Amino acid sequence: VLDLQGSKRVCMGSDYPFPLGDLEMGAFIEEMGLPEEAVADIFAYAALEWLGIDDSRWADSPAHKTTAKARQKP
Repeated sequence: VLDLQGSKRVCMGSDYPFPLGDLEMGAFIEEMGLPEEAVADIFAYAALEWLGIDDSRWADSPAHKTTAKARQKP
């Protein structure tokens, strides 16, 4: 899916309360060896963009600082 659509069109999901995949949410994504920007997209930014939500709403959170750093262009 990532090869066809890119990380900006893939969102983290859950089968909760039915453990059909990861027993630890997101472990598979973190272990795939993806670039940090792709992981940030999958965990948060793709969904925020789709919903039209500005990520600056969480600018003070540690998670935002980590994912924002990953998305910075050189």
